[in-house]
Amino acid sequence: MPKPGGEPPVRALDADVEAVLTASKGIHPFFDRLESIARGNFISKNVKALFEYEPLIQGEFKHLEPTVRRFLDKWLDVVRTTREGMLSVVHPMLKDKTKTARWFNIFERYLTVQNEIFNGKNGLRMTRDIPLKTWESELAHLETMMTPEIKKALELHKQYVQLNWKELVYERGLHPSPTSPNEWYVPREVLDYAGRWTEFAGRAPRSLMQPSRSYLKARGGSVRDI
Repeated sequence: MPKPGGEPPVRALDADVEAVLTASKGIHPFFDRLESIARGNFISKNVKALFEYEPLIQGEFKHLEPTVRRFLDKWLDVVRTTREGMLSVVHPMLKDKTKTARWFNIFERYLTVQNEIFNGKNGLRMTRDIPLKTWESELAHLETMMTPEIKKALELHKQYVQLNWKELVYERGLHPSPTSPNEWYVPREVLDYAGRWTEFAGRAPRSLMQPSRSYLKARGGSVRDI
């Protein structure tokens, strides 16, 4: 129940849809990572660990210094680009910290629902086999909660999707269209697999540990939670 004078909680109209939209809670704490990035804490523990070896590359392993520096610079370039891209999209929702969590919740749900609708309209399996009409009803429900800040972030998201599609897909000759067919695209990951990754990551073949460009994989749809 909302507090007196407060806004109603963000909940889906359908129980199954709500279960889907909250299934990743605790597995992918994206908002926590976003807040950390916004504060500038974007260097991972792995990269920080490199600094522990600084005395070594200044000593007996001096010959490895150029390689280490090159690796570090490239990694930080990627992190910096990602950080700036993420913040460029969500910055309208960071202006009022008392409402940021709610706004981002609606924003994230809206993108998930739009991707489910895209799957349904393109003949792909939908999460938990929830009917397309149910997802369309949820979209209409979320649109009643829109604010100028959320709308602006969603518009920036669409622009960011098209920019990345053009640079990473179209200009590399991987698709004939200069614009993404899914303007609301977000990466999707089956939680059953994502949650178990740490169980076998250390024993995985080297081929599975290579950088993954998931945006190049055709979306097949899935009934599993994402």
